[in-house]
Amino acid sequence: MTILLQYLFLTYVWQFIFRSGKQVWEKRWVKLSDNILHIYTSNNTDIEPVDEFDLCPNNGEVTIHSAVTAADLTKTASVDLPYILRLEFEPYTTCWPGRCV
Repeated sequence: MTILLQYLFLTYVWQFIFRSGKQVWEKRWVKLSDNILHIYTSNNTDIEPVDEFDLCPNNGEVTIHSAVTAADLTKTASVDLPYILRLEFEPYTTCWPGRCV
């Protein structure tokens, strides 16, 4: 997943998240709480999030990539690329797969 960030300083905001399996951008409500990004389908945060991403995991490292290329996101306009960040989790062991948001 890749996030098109609009306002990085807010604790909650609507974001567009790229789903590589579907090759589309999906509008999602994102809330930052205790170093965890909670991703919802609506701005109702009383329901369970559809996804979560720990920004400070104890079993790996998170890297923020600001240089996402057009080759990584084929269905994205080149004028939008400067506003896209990729969050990548790399586990310390090879037992667990990495993941990107």
